[in-house]
Amino acid sequence: MTKNLDIEGLSSIVDSYQLFYVDLWGVVHNGVSLHDKAIKTLKEISKKGKDYVLLTNAPRPNHAVKSFLEKLGMEKEIRDHVFSSGEAALVYLKKNLLNKSFFMLVQ
Repeated sequence: MTKNLDIEGLSSIVDSYQLFYVDLWGVVHNGVSLHDKAIKTLKEISKKGKDYVLLTNAPRPNHAVKSFLEKLGMEKEIRDHVFSSGEAALVYLKKNLLNKSFFMLVQ
């Protein structure tokens, strides 16, 4: 069954799921400030004993993204849920190519 969360809100489905994947840019912040309603929603998800991952396609490691979010005023408990594509790339490279030579092409 499909639900329109714009009308019914995330609270209408939160009890049905254990894990939520949430995009960072445009959903949780706009690059300048945090979206207060998104932060409130993440806290409510946690209060219900549910978990979430804050995903971003930023080509930086998690620690760099977390540092940026800290500057925006995001609490550590929320920042700890960040996972970036840059981190995924680093994990892959370290696991599979640590002892190999390769070149990065930059345009």
